[in-house]
Amino acid sequence: MRILPFISIVFLCCSCSAIEIATNSLLVADWAQTRQIPDDTEIQETNFFLGENPSKSRVDNYFMSAIAINTALHRYLSENYLPYYQTSLIAIQVGAIANNYQLGLEVRF
Repeated sequence: MRILPFISIVFLCCSCSAIEIATNSLLVADWAQTRQIPDDTEIQETNFFLGENPSKSRVDNYFMSAIAINTALHRYLSENYLPYYQTSLIAIQVGAIANNYQLGLEVRF
């Protein structure tokens, strides 16, 4: 699976804050769950950008982009707005992970 090498590069190539690591970790957990959806015909994805039945490559591309954008926003977003962004992202991701877990999707790599 190509998730782990990408994540390693993101984490090792930047001087990350604890909150940035937390937000990226939540994205990785959601990614691991969402990769199981193409294998399960009973579950439909609700993320507008992925569509109802995304392929694994579409899921991978989406989450690699999300992690890259999250990393960039942590670097360049004003300190006035960064806490709002971080709080929003954490709330959205915790909700998505909890919803996925209720559907039977586990966090596995």
